[in-house]
Amino acid sequence: MRLILNLMPTGSERYTVSHNYKIMSFIYRMLEKTEFEHLHDTRKLFRYDKKRIPFCFSNVFSRYGFSDTKHKKHLIISSPDRNLILYMHAFLQKLINQNLKFGNLIFNLLDAKVFDCSTRGNKILTLTPIVIRIPKSIYKNYQLDIRHYYDYLYWRKQFPLELFLNQLQRNLKKKYLDYYGKEPKNDLKFTNFILRKQISHKLEIHGSDSSINFNFVGILWFEDTNIQDNMLFRFTVDAGLGERNSLGFGLLII
Repeated sequence: MRLILNLMPTGSERYTVSHNYKIMSFIYRMLEKTEFEHLHDTRKLFRYDKKRIPFCFSNVFSRYGFSDTKHKKHLIISSPDRNLILYMHAFLQKLINQNLKFGNLIFNLLDAKVFDCSTRGNKILTLTPIVIRIPKSIYKNYQLDIRHYYDYLYWRKQFPLELFLNQLQRNLKKKYLDYYGKEPKNDLKFTNFILRKQISHKLEIHGSDSSINFNFVGILWFEDTNIQDNMLFRFTVDAGLGERNSLGFGLLII
């Protein structure tokens, strides 16, 4: 399920990916003192009687491009958890016509609406970049041209495609298990993808700057022709692909 916020800019500041941390913080503030507050586990005190609920969000975008500061903007938040989305929707109804602040970006909230994303078709488009890290236990089995063997590496386009696709599948199944408490009955096999571009960018994470490699994947194809009946695929559409989903990465559309 998804939630779309329609926003009107109040100033001339432009959105950049560095604002993602501010948007994530805004979402966590909405969840304070609720049944969902355990999702903001800053002290690593996760309670195992509380399930992990994935969520993802988009860039702040408009039909006129990211640099536009005069027209209506949009922000999409997605999650496979219906109750989480409905709670945020109810919370935002109280803020209609008020200003929302994401760092130095200030928007007037025009409205917020709930909708479901279609699961028809066997390909998806990425609205935000995908982040994938490869553990040393896996990448050491490949002959990679690297200088240092870190605990993990961000996937880059000069690495084998197999590493990227396989790690996508492993990461996705782990999120499914964390949320549902059981292994998915279906598999999800990625057959091809188009990489638009790749960049490395410093982001604020927990108050400090970290460098992350983003992979701007354009289109991903799946093998299953009856993909809309695949529970793992339906989960993927709203949970997002890759890592750092709660920081705005890996959001998908059909």
